[in-house]
This record gives sequence, structure tokens and C-alpha cells, in this order.
Amino acid sequence: MLAQLERTLPRGERWRYEPKFDGFRGLLWRTDRTVIQLLSRNVKALSPWFPEPIQAGKALPPSTVLDGEIVIADDQGWSDFGALQARLGIAKRDVAQIAVQRPAVLLCFELLTLAGDDLTMSPLVEAMGTNLRRRATAEARAAKLGPVGQRSQRAPRRS
Repeated sequence: MLAQLERTLPRGERWRYEPKFDGFRGLLWRTDRTVIQLLSRNVKALSPWFPEPIQAGKALPPSTVLDGEIVIADDQGWSDFGALQARLGIAKRDVAQIAVQRPAVLLCFELLTLAGDDLTMSPLVEAMGTNLRRRATAEARAAKLGPVGQRSQRAPRRS
């Protein structure tokens, strides 16, 4: 789960590139009808500090795992890493209020398990083509869910 610095980018049809956001790597895991967890890459619980992805996870079927990046946007739409770090330092009782003021989202880039089906054995890219099987499955599922976890209004501006 850790990025590695490379001097040159690999080339070829097999490679796909994703933007790197300045956030926390997170796994959103819905185990059953009631238990939804948000875990760090070190398998530490992030759920208490980031309730927004947990709320969005209620729309997922049981036994589903998403992999992504937790981010909080600043007023210009860029990832605000300082806001993420600050979230970990506040009292759990204050998280709900802060989440309304500065919402966090999980930008999903991988669907690992869907309703108990392990998709990690399915190739991301089909040989001799550009069919992104896991990506297509994730995008089709996301289209059915609609704007899960999106806010209907813009966050208030900071002065």
C-alpha cells in the first residue's frame, strides 16, 4: 500500500496511473448488515474520526471492501492534509460537528470484495486489451449507488 519513488514511469498497455491525493489510505469494510469499519493501511481503526465514509458505507452490500484515500478538501478543492491530521487530535465527542463543517470523503480506487466475491483474483487489465474488469465492476456498482456520501451543499468558507 505504500507508494515508491521511481525515476521513470513504466510504459505499456498493462500500466494504469491514478492521481495521488494527500490523504490517508483507508479500507472501508462492510462485514455484515450493521458493522462497517474504516481501517488505515496499518489496520488501525479510523472510524471514530471519519464518520462520513461509515455513513456512506451503509449503502454497500454486506461483505464488501473498498480501498481508497480519505481526504478533506480545502476551499479550492485541493486535499488538506493538515485538516486530516487535526481530525485525529480532536475529542471523539466533537467529531460529528467538525464532520459537518469540514467533511471527509473516501475516494475509492479499488473494489476488493463485492458481496462476498473476492475480486482481487480478477485482473485489473485483461491481457491483450484495455478491459478494466475490476474497474468496470467498481464503476458499475458506484453508478447504481448514486452519489453516496456526497454533500448537497458546499462546505462553509473559512476566513
